[in-house]
Amino acid sequence: MEIKLIKKGWRFYFRLVCQLRKVEHVTGVNSQIEPGTHFLMWDFDDTPLPVVVESLKFVQKSFDLPEINILKTKENGYHAYCFRKSSFVEARGIIAFTPNIDRHYLAAGAGRGYFTLRFTDVKGRQFEPVGSLPSMVKSDLDYSDVNCFVEYTKAVK
Repeated sequence: MEIKLIKKGWRFYFRLVCQLRKVEHVTGVNSQIEPGTHFLMWDFDDTPLPVVVESLKFVQKSFDLPEINILKTKENGYHAYCFRKSSFVEARGIIAFTPNIDRHYLAAGAGRGYFTLRFTDVKGRQFEPVGSLPSMVKSDLDYSDVNCFVEYTKAVK
């Protein structure tokens, strides 16, 4: 359906697009540990691993972050995790400061007040650990502190 209005040199279009897409049920993890406390998570799409590593090294050095772990989620797709306690405002600032971050991920998290990353596979692709960026700074959280999980559907191509 399309509506087109033309009035005094202005043209306004309104289009309603319907799509039918296959979805899969997935599980994700939220950045919030408890009210007011988050850990850091990054999402990189269509970004080669060397660029991801350099982006994360830059932000790690800039904010004196502890170790960052990197997982490959798909071809040129990566997630990264850092177990440092942060307020949401601080986490959002660090993620926004990271070069090459997925801007849709940043916008969605900023709008919700927490970040979410999928950790189950889609289309049979398993996540693959690809390395970590060591640091002299000690983490103040670990995997066992992560406690906010969510199930949702994801459209698959």
